Amino acid sequence: MNARLRALGLVFVLIVGCACTSIFSYVELMHQEKNIHHQLEQTIMLQQQFIDKWLDDRMADIKVIANDPAHMTGDKARIQQLMALVKENHREFRSIGLVGRDGKTSDGRDLRDRPYYQAAMQGAATVSDVLASRVDGKRIIVFASPVVSKEHSFQGVIMGTVELTTIEQLMRRFTYGEQGQTYVVNRDGTLITGEGSGAANPLRIHDALLEKAKAGRISLHAYNNYLGVSVYGAYLWTKNGSWLIIGEAAKADVLSALYTELRYASLFILLAMLAAVLVMLRTSKRISSPVNQLLRGVRIIRDGDYHYRIDPGVLASSTIEFQQLGQSFNAMSDTIRERSEALSQERNFASSIIDTAASLIVVLDRDGGMLRFNRSCEQATGYSFDEVRNASIYDMLIPPEEEESVRSHFRALLSAGGSYRNENHWRTRSGELRLIAWSNTIVQEPNGNVKHIIGIGIDITEQRKVERALGESEERFRLIVGSMEEVVATYDAELKLTGVYGRSMNDSGQAFGAVQTGMKVRQPMGADNADLHEQAMRLALREKTNVIEWSAESSEGAPRSYQTSYSTLRDNSEIMGVVAVSRDITQLKSAEEAYRESQARITNILESITDAFMALNYDWTLAYVNSEAESMLGRSRSQIMGKLLWDVFPDMADSPMRECCRQAMEKQMPVSTEDYVPHLKAWYSVHIYPSKVGLSIYLQDITVRKELEQTAAESRLRLTSIIETVPSGIIVVDQNGQIVVANRMAEEIYGMSKEEIISHPYDSRIWKLSDFAGNPLPVEDYPVSIAIRTGLPVSNSEYIFRRPNGESAMISCNCSPLFDHEGNVTSVLVSLSDITGRIATQTELRAANDELRKLSSLDGLTGIFNRRYFNEQLRAEWNTHTLRKEPLSLIMLDIDYFKAYNDTYGHLGGDMCLKTVASTIRSSLKKQRYFVARYGGEEFGIVLPGASLDEAASLAESLRERIESKEISHANSKVSRYVTISLGVASFVPKFGSEEDALVAAADKCLYEAKRTRNRVVAHENRSDREKVSI
Repeated sequence: MNARLRALGLVFVLIVGCACTSIFSYVELMHQEKNIHHQLEQTIMLQQQFIDKWLDDRMADIKVIANDPAHMTGDKARIQQLMALVKENHREFRSIGLVGRDGKTSDGRDLRDRPYYQAAMQGAATVSDVLASRVDGKRIIVFASPVVSKEHSFQGVIMGTVELTTIEQLMRRFTYGEQGQTYVVNRDGTLITGEGSGAANPLRIHDALLEKAKAGRISLHAYNNYLGVSVYGAYLWTKNGSWLIIGEAAKADVLSALYTELRYASLFILLAMLAAVLVMLRTSKRISSPVNQLLRGVRIIRDGDYHYRIDPGVLASSTIEFQQLGQSFNAMSDTIRERSEALSQERNFASSIIDTAASLIVVLDRDGGMLRFNRSCEQATGYSFDEVRNASIYDMLIPPEEEESVRSHFRALLSAGGSYRNENHWRTRSGELRLIAWSNTIVQEPNGNVKHIIGIGIDITEQRKVERALGESEERFRLIVGSMEEVVATYDAELKLTGVYGRSMNDSGQAFGAVQTGMKVRQPMGADNADLHEQAMRLALREKTNVIEWSAESSEGAPRSYQTSYSTLRDNSEIMGVVAVSRDITQLKSAEEAYRESQARITNILESITDAFMALNYDWTLAYVNSEAESMLGRSRSQIMGKLLWDVFPDMADSPMRECCRQAMEKQMPVSTEDYVPHLKAWYSVHIYPSKVGLSIYLQDITVRKELEQTAAESRLRLTSIIETVPSGIIVVDQNGQIVVANRMAEEIYGMSKEEIISHPYDSRIWKLSDFAGNPLPVEDYPVSIAIRTGLPVSNSEYIFRRPNGESAMISCNCSPLFDHEGNVTSVLVSLSDITGRIATQTELRAANDELRKLSSLDGLTGIFNRRYFNEQLRAEWNTHTLRKEPLSLIMLDIDYFKAYNDTYGHLGGDMCLKTVASTIRSSLKKQRYFVARYGGEEFGIVLPGASLDEAASLAESLRERIESKEISHANSKVSRYVTISLGVASFVPKFGSEEDALVAAADKCLYEAKRTRNRVVAHENRSDREKVSI
């Protein structure tokens, strides 16, 4: 057995180690895969936005040159100046040039076969795919926009070439690990950027990956990329679906941290297993020898030799505990004989409790304090034993009106001794009164003093309700029968009336008509009744007694029923005539009808009971079963009635239920038990009550309760195993703030042993918590404090914990309060995750995202926000002000005669003018929430959250004055010698269902009105769906 235990212990250690390693590996792998997919998706989404914006901006630069009026006037110097300006401002352009309608460049290259040139001839501006330069073979992208005349005829193409350097630099900035990369491919899968691109034979990605991207399916698992490296990847289309951005992270890099954790975990588990084996072997060796001595002594004691002693010298080399155990064994053998009598009494005491465990069992002291309280009592009252332990039965359960009666019963029991029976009510937790039939017994000490009072009870509340209903029905029937009276009439052999007797003569006379002696039965009765009576009389003359029932109307005309029995009238042995005994059975008929109703009501009561019910006669035959019993036995009532119980219910014949039935029959006392019925595959609680004619048996299906008890035990074991193996830290804090449970991961997160964690309450000074800014958290702001105080769960609370060794850990905490049946918080379940590594990665990614977002939201010329940012932020402010019901104002402004300014001072001068106006507006906006954006060309938009129309109009007038005061010369302005602006102002209180376009349209309308005369402000306000314009 020792070897078997060693083997089982070793197998158990191996299984636990393997299971923990497997679960940890799987959960961590899933977490790593999900995290890397999210990071890759965020990265390529930002790259897509940057590439699309960069392509749009460069295309816009080429279009500006192609659409300039200088092409129509033939001003080549102006065109060359524009191309030089764009190339200087955007150094990405390798070259910008004009190709005439003959398709030849200045160096003689023919471009008519190029797709972008052919598209330009059709009037379309295009961005080419990646091409190899005919000059030096480098890879380039060509931006081409057609030049058309006033008659819209094709004049040539403005063409700008850009090397892939900008896109390749962006791709290289975002990588994951040593082998990860982000790169771009075209629609046939050929690499545009990335390792291996640009070669004489450029590489292609696998067709399967390309097909997934075209179908829009996400790659959820690792795959081998075009370099043969196993990677996790994400992809997104850009450049109107002609380029595919692919982000990849090498699987080896992603899982390297996981492999390191697994190596350390495996080493730790191996060392723990070796240590466990060594301790097990050493311990078993030291235990086996003294245990064998003790086992030998136990066997001798078992055989009845109480004089056996263990020699103290044998245990001298063993541990102190075994030496003390040997001494205790010797002392035990000395006292066994002395304690045999006491043991017998205790055995009888325990046996009496066990034998009656299915009943309500309560053990009291002399004063009524409750010392024991079994499960049946808990179910009957709704109180648990812990709630009533040592409490007075009079205070907790006995109704005040019955307290004195119960006390007198107990006093009589204590004075007379023996046992005592009584019935009294118990008050349940809900206030309901339950009638209990008690059998009380006292337990005495050897000196005769009363030690305990044992009460064994049966809940007879439902039984008494049924008995009362039956008693009321029987009493009503007896009253009806007792109220009946009879009339006796005699007839001679010729069937003539010779006498009428009885207290109902008058009423009977009415039924017979005018009755006189000497009449025949036909004279006072109708023909139908006369024939019936005469036939019965003649049968009686032939010594055939018979009974007839007939009806007639009373003197009030009401129908009444009668019963008459005819028998032979003799004088000694001679037949003298006929004697008739008649009685008014009208009330009897009514009583029979009432009895049938009563029986139907009793049957309904029994049929409504959810328990199976069977009534037995004294000969063990079935007298009645309800529908639930029919369903349980699988037979109809006609197949069961009158048959032996053991024939109908064979499972009961070989179970303790048969003995309980016999005891209830013999002792005429209720008996209860619980037993499993194999045939029905169910557990039943059986309550047996004796009656005057047999037994009443109630069978309650308790299978669900038994299964729940088993499930609860298994659930507790499973929960303990899960807590120790989950990859998150788990602690449980009780209602007093003491930590009572902590798992292995909690030890790793806190850097403390389980014993150290449990030894401190959650508000101890050892728990040094602070927010991410380094500010210490007060105890009342701890997640556990909030959960205990509010009774609400706390999710994703993040803080910094300083471990005892000085290290800091960033922890994510989730708290779930647990409640008792009254809704009070009993404990708090806390889940902990170490997020130090994740926070560091998120910080780096957030910085990169902010940089890209900044690049994508600013106008390249003026440095203020661009049109896209304007649209997005205006929509957000519109939604916010809809909820707050606050005004939102917008100023739209335009530089007066800006085209004339450009024609006069050139585009460089125009650019400086735009920058000066933008800078002036930005410096004039003092409130933080106000912002200005370049809406398009020389037009600007200013969003003023929370500003009223008057405030917005005042600011607009101030801006108009400041711009004019800058005295920017404008020789061709028709309203001033300097640059001026026109402004349109609109202010709305947004409503649900409306859109921000209405505000922009209103401001544009005012701007249009202002531009009629230039250099002025026009304001608009929306009130009650009516518009007001102020100029």
